[in-house]
Amino acid sequence: MRAIEVCIASRTPLSRLLEDPVNSRDPLTGFRLLRIGLNPPRAQLYDRLNRRCEAIFSSGLVEETRALLARYGPVKALDALGYRQALSVLRDSLSADEALQSAQQGHRNYAKRQLTWFRREPDVLWIDAFGDEPLALDAASDAISRAIESKNQSMFCKATTSQAAEILISRGKECQGTTSVVPIEVNRENGL
Repeated sequence: MRAIEVCIASRTPLSRLLEDPVNSRDPLTGFRLLRIGLNPPRAQLYDRLNRRCEAIFSSGLVEETRALLARYGPVKALDALGYRQALSVLRDSLSADEALQSAQQGHRNYAKRQLTWFRREPDVLWIDAFGDEPLALDAASDAISRAIESKNQSMFCKATTSQAAEILISRGKECQGTTSVVPIEVNRENGL
């Protein structure tokens, strides 16, 4: 969508825009990266996703969807995972239980696609834990410390090791069990 917006706004094909060095993306210069990915056990990941989906439905997703539909009409946002199933309940095409099961399956499929996508990223340090587990914090802290100490490692930071690891944990909590790669930036000025 963004590429289409750029083409329309500039009245220029994106391929021509990217040929121009001023408009094209420059790789990060002056930075090294440490990519950290969370890879919790699949069964536990699916269990968390299922429980989160149950909580969303039980806290009023169908009622929220009804209110949004009444206020805004059938907008594209209501086609998102979860809302789509809640709409099916409102339209009597699925029971509440069937909608929940469909949403749970959709979340599991989405998490699997995320993992497949991130697996293609080069040089990711995969941590086999959830972001809210001490093991993940310890592994991230160790990786960050090693990266800072090693001149050959590709990473640069703007936070202390513990701060960067806390970023990983807080983002892991935000993701609530989804698989994610967390880029951590650290800056030259603090000597890291």
